[in-house]
Amino acid sequence: MVNCRRCVAVALSLAAVAVAGAEAPQEAFEEDLLLKPLPDGMVLSKFTFRTLLRGAAPRDPSQPGLDGEPQHYTLFPLALGRIIREYAVDELHLSLNAGHWLYERWGLDARWSGVRNALAGLFCATLGTMDEWRTTSPALTFPPEGSLPAWNLTHHLRHATLPSDTRGKAHAQHWSLQKLFGRTIERPCPVASRSEIRVSLPVHEPYQINPEPAVVEDNFAIYKVAQGSDALNIDMKWPSAFDHALASNATHPLSIRRMLRGFSQDRGQLSVVIKNSLSSAVKVRYLETLPWFVQMYLHTMQVESDGNPRNDLVSDISYIPTIPHSRPTTFQATFTLPASSTTEITFDVTKAFLRYTEHPPDAQRGWDLPPAVLVPLDADPSILPPTRIYTPILLVDLATPDFSMPYNVIILSCSLIAFLFGSTFNLLTRKFVVIRLDRP
Repeated sequence: MVNCRRCVAVALSLAAVAVAGAEAPQEAFEEDLLLKPLPDGMVLSKFTFRTLLRGAAPRDPSQPGLDGEPQHYTLFPLALGRIIREYAVDELHLSLNAGHWLYERWGLDARWSGVRNALAGLFCATLGTMDEWRTTSPALTFPPEGSLPAWNLTHHLRHATLPSDTRGKAHAQHWSLQKLFGRTIERPCPVASRSEIRVSLPVHEPYQINPEPAVVEDNFAIYKVAQGSDALNIDMKWPSAFDHALASNATHPLSIRRMLRGFSQDRGQLSVVIKNSLSSAVKVRYLETLPWFVQMYLHTMQVESDGNPRNDLVSDISYIPTIPHSRPTTFQATFTLPASSTTEITFDVTKAFLRYTEHPPDAQRGWDLPPAVLVPLDADPSILPPTRIYTPILLVDLATPDFSMPYNVIILSCSLIAFLFGSTFNLLTRKFVVIRLDRP
C-alpha cells in the first residue's frame, strides 16, 4: 500500500484598475479548485478565489489625510477593501502554506505595519510577527505584476515570509474529496460567475475517476459545479499498484537544493546546488533572505559548475548586509547555468549568540530559515514555464542557554533564605528557660 499525503495551497490575488469617469465599479467573482496527483503519491489541492473589481478609484498615497472617493462593493470583501484603501496599497499578493515623506505621520514602515496587522486579524494568521527581522525589499526578484497607478511618487516593495514546518495527513492509494477534506461539495457559491474543479489526469498510469467528467481539456478533467444538482465527491484511484518512488524520479528542467553545512553552533557554510537538465544555458535570478542571527559573507561566495570554479556565471549582484537585532540579509544575483550542468554556490555564515529573552519557547528545536527563491529569466515558456521555485526551509541550530539555571538559582536562593530566616526567627522568638532536675 502506497501512502499519499495532502498538500494544500491557497492563493489570493487582487487587482484594481482605475478608470476615468464616475461609473459604478464592475465586479466579478470566480472560484477554482485544482486537484493534482503528484508523482510521489501526494495530492496537491490549490484553491483560487478571484475577485475582479473594475472602475475602482485608488487612494492617492501622497494625500493620506483625504478620504478619497467613496467606494461601494457588492462582491468585493468590504473588510479587505477598507484595508487596501486605508493604507494605499496598489498591489497585494498574499499566500497562506504557510521617498522620504512624513514618516512620523504616515510613513512607509507604518503603513506596512498597519497592513500586516490588519491582514492578520482578517485572516486569523500570525502575520503581525512579520516585523523588521523578516521584512525585505527584493525589487529585482518580485517586479510588479499589474499596472500601478501613475502617482508622482516612487512605489516601494515589502516582502516577508513566515517559515513553518507543516505535516500532511497520510491517505491510502486512492483519494476523494471526502477523504481529503472530510466533506463533499454541496453547491457552488451563489455569486460566483465561474465555479469549477479541475483534476490533473495521470499520463502514463492507468486510473479510475468517478464521476466521469463532462469535459476533458489538456489532460485536465473539468467539473462545472454549477451544472450539478447532487453533492459532488470526486473519487480517484489506481486499479493496479505502481511504484510512486520510481515515478517521482522524472527529471525537471530546473532543480535546486539548499543545505546548511557544519556542526558548529557559531559558524557554518550555506550551500546551494542548482541543476540544469536542459540542453541550453538558462539565466536565473536567485534570492536569499537570512535573518540577522545568521550572517552571510559576500566575499566568501564561490561558484562552481560541475566541480570547476566559474565566477563568470554570476552577474547583477545586489547585497544588503544585515543589521544586528534589526534588518535581515538580502542577496539577489543573476546566474547563467550552463547546459546540462550542476552549479554549486557556497557562502560562509556565522551564527549569532542571542540574548536569552530573544529565544522562542521551543528554543531547543532551532530556528526556521525562510526559503530561497529561484526565478528563470528569458526562457522558452513551452520548455520552462515562467514560475518561481521555492526551496524547502532550513532549520538552524543556535547556541542555546541553560534555561533551567534561573530556576535552580531561584530554588537554591529561596531554600537558603528560608533556612536562614527560619533559624534567625526561631532564635529571636524562642524563650530559653533553665529547668532544674531533682536528683533522687
